[in-house]
Amino acid sequence: MTPLAIFLHSGRYDRAHQALSLLLTAASTGRRCYLFLFYGALAGFMDGSWDHPETIGEPGGGLASDAILRRAFELADMPVPSEILEMVRREDGGLTVCACSTSMKLLDLSAEAVSARVDHVAGLATMLEMAEGAQTLYV
Repeated sequence: MTPLAIFLHSGRYDRAHQALSLLLTAASTGRRCYLFLFYGALAGFMDGSWDHPETIGEPGGGLASDAILRRAFELADMPVPSEILEMVRREDGGLTVCACSTSMKLLDLSAEAVSARVDHVAGLATMLEMAEGAQTLYV
């Protein structure tokens, strides 16, 4: 089966939820999965903010659709992104989580803290090698 690689840039709850739901679906069918974390996604993963629906929407955007979506997620009985991540890790297809080394430096995250929570810290060249041959999505 073709592996699935998701390059996750955003730490917004809705985007993280969607990316991890896709990975869970793929892993549950036996597909190997890769999650590459950049910028907001890496920050949200590390500090847990991607588990909070209030992160939906652009700062200062105030769109009614964002408010509706936030409310829907708050009322829904659904696992949050970190819980979905743990579900994916338990699936047969398996998951490799990789943090972008440049994003880590720009966010002033310690190598020790990040390395303790991911499988790899790598640059873009290594990530592209890891994702070679995989179905690739950017979120």
